[in-house]
Order: sequence, then structure tokens, then C-alpha cells
Amino acid sequence: MHVPIKVLVHGWNSKGSSRMNPQIRDALLHVGDFNVIVVDWRRAAMGTYTTSVWSVPGIGQHLGWFLQFLFNNFGGNWNNLHLIGFSLGAHVIGNAGRTIGGRAGRLTGLDPAGPQWGRNSNAINRNDGVYVENIHTDGGLLGIFDPVGDVDFYPNGGRNRQPGCMLSTCSHSRGYELFAASVRYNHFNGRQCANLNDARNSPVPTNPIISKVEPGLRYQYAQDSDGNNHLVDLWMSINDLSETARFFPEVSNVYHLFTRSNPTRSQPLLLNNVNMLQESNFDGSRRTIVLIHVLLAAENVNVIVVDWSSGANSLNYRIVNWNSVTSGEAVAKFINFVNQWTGSNLNQYHIIGHGVGGHKADRLSPSDSLYTEVIHTNYLTGYVEELGHVDFYPNGGISMPGCDSNECDHARSFFYFAESVTSGGFTGRECLNYYAAVLRIEHKVINSI
Repeated sequence: MHVPIKVLVHGWNSKGSSRMNPQIRDALLHVGDFNVIVVDWRRAAMGTYTTSVWSVPGIGQHLGWFLQFLFNNFGGNWNNLHLIGFSLGAHVIGNAGRTIGGRAGRLTGLDPAGPQWGRNSNAINRNDGVYVENIHTDGGLLGIFDPVGDVDFYPNGGRNRQPGCMLSTCSHSRGYELFAASVRYNHFNGRQCANLNDARNSPVPTNPIISKVEPGLRYQYAQDSDGNNHLVDLWMSINDLSETARFFPEVSNVYHLFTRSNPTRSQPLLLNNVNMLQESNFDGSRRTIVLIHVLLAAENVNVIVVDWSSGANSLNYRIVNWNSVTSGEAVAKFINFVNQWTGSNLNQYHIIGHGVGGHKADRLSPSDSLYTEVIHTNYLTGYVEELGHVDFYPNGGISMPGCDSNECDHARSFFYFAESVTSGGFTGRECLNYYAAVLRIEHKVINSI
């Protein structure tokens, strides 16, 4: 068996047909004659994140045994073996490399998973193969940031946000996207840095990273008529912009008022409709809770539910993101309108959003209010980076007990919040950083949610 072997290993919540595998497979077969083996370990990878982490050493060991079987029966040169793993898959190939005695010629870790791996002896390391390299694109969040190979690449500083990305999941995926592009086009140049800080603070080059339009990559640099470089989204179409332009939240947003006088049947309110507001049960002396897509049992408050379904129902997630900004601006105008006619106090307002609703009026940040808190329960459909004055990470903030899907994890956030309101709250413990929160390393007790 003289043809080089490339082994691809996916990460958490993925399978053999996940996007990473065909993207790298096609790039490899485009440039050379290889035996490409795709490892499908979905039965262990589709569980909760912690359970999948525990499965990694065993999956890696079995992969190592399979490779030994392959070489023992068909021969071959261990130097021609290249193991490639993304996220948790990077730690799988590290364990496989150890199982075969570090004989694999090359290991490539694509943004090796970070949560629960900082002090984990089963993590990929430079002793797992003859040559071990890693590409870090979301270091410190979904990926590990420390150098763990013979060579560690930190494109754009190795952290979120990578060019064209808003979410950590996007930056995380850049690991395999950049690797696939490097295989197919061989056009990236690395600059050696003296240490990790130099790599992190390395200035962005003035020349474009991508010099021509290349199929398969969504975000690429292109020149305008004046020769200036811009990062462009090649998946965007004119129809996307047209659909966004048809959304008018100041007209289409409906605000449903609930009070203890009408706890189950809403009273609809509209921006600038004074009669509807004055005829409703809204009381300006009470606290006002704005829910963006129940509290009455715990406190006598005004609860306003924002219905922006006309902007949130698109099948195109990018359009929903864009619509959330204009819808947030419309909510702000509505609040100003209510205050003007009722004399309510902005300090009495509590705005609550779930999912995209949590980012009304651009990405959520501490400066958005006097006090901003965030509950994180999933790292794929949610956002794991710190966003508020206080960020809560129940059960590590990645996968939730009793859930077997990202949607279930994502929904736990509003269940937890509702329970905290009706039960008197949960006690949180302050952690020094995100990793400490995931590993549940406590610093001190803080106020309840």
C-alpha cells in the first residue's frame, strides 16, 4: 500500500457526512492520489458535550487499532499516514497517534476543542506523531489557544472573530475551511512568531489573504474599482436584500400587554396608537418587562410580548439577523412612546430576549443597559463568549442535562430563567474565566439569577 493515507475525523455533534469531511476530501483528491478514510463516530459525538469528551480516548484508541490492522495486513509506510481532526476530532487523532506509538508521519489538529481540555492529559500534543501541527481559529472559546504541536498556526490572531464571522461557531469552522483552502490552492504564507503573544497581536497583512475568487469559500477578499480590498459574502444574493427591505418593523411589530388583570389574554398595543395604550391595563408606576420572542405569578408587573414574526419567520437566518436590528430599533421607539404617554421610568424596564431576540439592536453587550446579564446553554445555536456584566453558564453552558439536541439545550435558557423568577432564583458561583466556568472551578458565590 504505497498511496498516502489521509484520515479525517469530525468533531462534536457531527457525523461522517458533515460539511468538514467532503470539503477536505474533495480538496485532497483535487491535488493528489490519496486513500482518504473518513471516520464516523456519530454515536458518541451526538450526545451531550461532556459525554462526547469522555468518549474521545476510546474512539482514538479504536482508530489506532484499526490503523494497526490496516498496516499489518496491507503494509505501507507510517510516514505516509496523515491524521486530520477537527475540534474534538483533533483530540481523537491525538489518542490514535499515541495508540500507534507516535509513528504517524503527520497529525493536523483543526482548532482543537477547548472546553474541558485545558488540563486534560488526553488532549492532542506534539508527542502524538512525527510532526504535529494545529490551526487555531477560535482560541479561548470553542478551541484551545495554547500551542500544543510542533507548529501552531494562528490565522488572524487565532481567536474570534475571524474575518466574516460574528459567532464563535463560525470562527471555529474556519479551522477546516482554511485547511481545505490551503490544500487546494497552497497560497497561505505563515510568519514565525517569537511567542504566543506575538502571534495573537500580529498585525493584519495589508495584502489580501485570498487573491482570487475561489469556489467553496463563502467569505473572500475582492477589490473594488478603486483597488481597495473588501471582505465579501459570496453566498449573498439580491433576493436576500430585497426580502430584508420588505420588512417594516415599525408597522408590523405587535406588542402584547399582559398584567394580573389580564394574565392570559393579551391587549395588543401599536406604536403611536395612544387610544389603545390609554384603554389598556398598562400602569406606568409598575415595573415593565419586555419579552422578545411568566412573570405575573411572582410580581405585579406590565409584561409586553414583542411579536416580530414577520421579520423572524424567514428560512434565511442571515435575513433574520438583519431584521433583528431594525426590529430592535422599532422596540426602542415603542418604549419611548409608552414612556411619553404614561410617565413610566426607564429604570423600571427589564428587556428579555431569547436567541436572535437577545441581540436586538445589534450584538448584545454590557453597554446596552445599566445591567446586562446573559444565560448561556448551548454553543452551537447559542453564543458562548461573555456578552454582559454577568454571564451565567449553567452546567458549563454547552450542553444541558436531559437534552439530546442543540434545540433542547438552546431552549433550556428560558426555562431556567422562568424557574429562577418563580422559585426565588438559583445561586451562582463566580469563576475567573470561561474555561473555569466550563470546568466548574469556583471562585466565590455571587448573587442569584
